[in-house]
Amino acid sequence: AAAVTVGSGGTIDLNGLKLEGSSSFTVDSGGSVVGSGELSGPSILDNGTITASASHELTLSGPLAGSGLLSIMDDATLIVNGGIASTDAIQFAGTGATLVLSDLLAADAKITDFAPGNTIDVAGLVANSASFDQGTGALTLLGSFGQSLGSLKLGPLSAIAQQDTFDVRSDGTGGTDITLGVSVVVHPNQTVFSEAGNSTTLDVAGGGTAVIASEGSDTVNAGSGLN
Repeated sequence: AAAVTVGSGGTIDLNGLKLEGSSSFTVDSGGSVVGSGELSGPSILDNGTITASASHELTLSGPLAGSGLLSIMDDATLIVNGGIASTDAIQFAGTGATLVLSDLLAADAKITDFAPGNTIDVAGLVANSASFDQGTGALTLLGSFGQSLGSLKLGPLSAIAQQDTFDVRSDGTGGTDITLGVSVVVHPNQTVFSEAGNSTTLDVAGGGTAVIASEGSDTVNAGSGLN
């Protein structure tokens, strides 16, 4: 197709298809694209909403501009192959959702509602740790010598998420997975179970008990009385 436009009030359900515009792809304010598949074009202007549907994968190939919203539902994956303008926004709208970014340095959009259970996969970049500035919302990925590799812009975290910790590890394909682990205080005479697959920081007071699954990835700050 040539230029493709989704007008206000209009909706395209990709349903696994690839929709490609040879000149541009535009979603007007009030318009929406949903489902799975791929949108591709020399430019994608998003002033509406583009949604990766629950348990599906949606790929956006082309530089993204506009003032719209990219939304990721439960267990969905949104892959962005190209830059994202700072005027766009990306929202984790479900649990178990994954955002894959092919170009960290060109991903300027703010990411909101990132929570435990969600994943940001930065493709083609190997980070060893991360530093988060709660005041600015900047999450900076750091290399093996502590050097900055680039930053993500995160929207306001919830009150509980402010106490959480960012976990950075290989995605197994030359990139970096970022997840949000949970920070838990274990009080005296209290028992906390850390489930398999969790990334949890446990501050265990004297008389508290932490039970850690064999597949967990936990940091334990132990007081006296750790069992």
